[in-house]
Amino acid sequence: MTNQYDRERAADAAFFEDWGEFSVLDGLPEKKGPVRSSRRDDYSRYYCILRRNEKFMGGPVFEICIPNSGPITDRVKRLPGCRQTPGLYGRNSVANMRLRGTYFVPAEHWRMVQKTLPILKAEVTAWSQSRR
Repeated sequence: MTNQYDRERAADAAFFEDWGEFSVLDGLPEKKGPVRSSRRDDYSRYYCILRRNEKFMGGPVFEICIPNSGPITDRVKRLPGCRQTPGLYGRNSVANMRLRGTYFVPAEHWRMVQKTLPILKAEVTAWSQSRR
């Protein structure tokens, strides 16, 4: 049984890893600044970033944005503690529509996330290329 101190220590360890390789999951260039192009699909929409604090999760989390594709979504949902934002299906659901493909995983489970991300990146890249 792990206590709160062990979970916090495990979450802190995630910040000592390099997650830059997974800041883009679909192989497209990262969007920086306003898009002047006529095609939004020229830039990445799928990513994984480590956030310091997400209030509804109570601490540091991995924010993973993926396409709504069955196998890809199932892989992310199998990660321990995986959740979506609570406002997604409430009164403000229309305002939160952009978060439908976004999942949050507590940073204390960084080892599982680290094992899953290379597979996830390959799947999202293949999915994205099949849609072009």
